Amino acid sequence: DVRVSSMAPVSSRVEARPDDVVVIYVIRHGQSRWNVARERNDLFGMLRLDHPLTPLGVEQARALAAAAAGRKGDSELAAELAAAQAIWASPLARALETALVGLHPVLCSSARQDAPALVLKPALREKKRPGGLDSISARRGRGCVRRALAFLGRDISSADAAELASVQVDAREAARRWWAWVESRNALRRRIRRLLLDLERSQLRAVILVGHSFLFRELFRMAIVEGAAPPEVVEQLTQRKAGHCDVVRCEMNLGLGSITSVHIYSPAAGVVVDEGARQRRRGGGRRVAPESG
Repeated sequence: DVRVSSMAPVSSRVEARPDDVVVIYVIRHGQSRWNVARERNDLFGMLRLDHPLTPLGVEQARALAAAAAGRKGDSELAAELAAAQAIWASPLARALETALVGLHPVLCSSARQDAPALVLKPALREKKRPGGLDSISARRGRGCVRRALAFLGRDISSADAAELASVQVDAREAARRWWAWVESRNALRRRIRRLLLDLERSQLRAVILVGHSFLFRELFRMAIVEGAAPPEVVEQLTQRKAGHCDVVRCEMNLGLGSITSVHIYSPAAGVVVDEGARQRRRGGGRRVAPESG
């Protein structure tokens, strides 16, 4: 897998007007129970609704939190995430859990009075594939938040759970049934276009998007222009899956619908589950964001 960590811009063949350019930080959720079931060919495990994170997925989100807090040695990435104007997340549990834990330093920053709210965006849900149930939920609105917090309660301390429960979440867009029973590729592309239109209408200039592999792969296929990144990076994003809790920094010209610059960060690469630390956290030990990477 290709990992790019330089902040230096990559030249692009698209001439963009500054007013049209936004920065989006695309983040795939941490490892989910569906991912594990798929690796094990566990059909019964795959055929469940709205899979949560695994303990490893929670650890990956915690590694993202450490990066967002500047504790993994990449102060530039931390500064950029801290300056985000909004955080939009899929209402599916694995993405919402990732946003709550992984972006906790941004959501609860004491360094700014206008810390962004977490907004549930159904347009960021995963593609509905034939026979798949992992993109279907039984929860709406605040019920999505309660479900995610209940799952997280198995892997974090009660103090951390209470702190995450205090995060401001705007769940209005998920108040009605927000998932699809079937979805073609064209329907997925229309959904992505609506998402980008929402972004354009918002007039925001720096937004974090937390979602899913098939969704983001289609976004990159639609929008990355020639010269936005080395060919191997483009192949990684358009033909394969981004790593769990990878941060893909994209400069996007909304007027042209084009991604003109791409950089990948992998704060969760190599993360493993420390069962001793996990048990201590469940007993009230460590905080959401670890003290070191």
